[in-house]
Amino acid sequence: MRKSMPLTLDRLPVEIQRNIYINLLKADYVRQPPDQYLVRNYRFYTAITSVNKRVHAIARSILYKENSFIVVSCDWEAFLTTMTNHEVAVVSATRDHVARFKNHVMRLHILFPWAYNAGEHGSASNADVLESFIISVA
Repeated sequence: MRKSMPLTLDRLPVEIQRNIYINLLKADYVRQPPDQYLVRNYRFYTAITSVNKRVHAIARSILYKENSFIVVSCDWEAFLTTMTNHEVAVVSATRDHVARFKNHVMRLHILFPWAYNAGEHGSASNADVLESFIISVA
């Protein structure tokens, strides 16, 4: 009797492997249903990149070639909340992750001049506040 080898990701045909990675990592496939506020977020299944070095290289390549990311920085802390509430899908808002992120097609920095003038628009100077986040453009 011949023992059958277990079917693993590495033993699947390359095209099927690629389709699996695309379904886990492409924005078109990982967009979540709207929440109670009608905001739709993305859930990239990046855990697949930790399977082994070969899978990591292929999956990472697909993640960054199949999606467009924009890094946004602004000097008004409420901007991130405003963007999220208007259905802009934020992929990450972790300061360390945003600072190290290199796979973006654009970096956008928005300055709010009134944020530097104490007392104007009912707020104190918040020039030291800088919010940065990564969004996916599907």
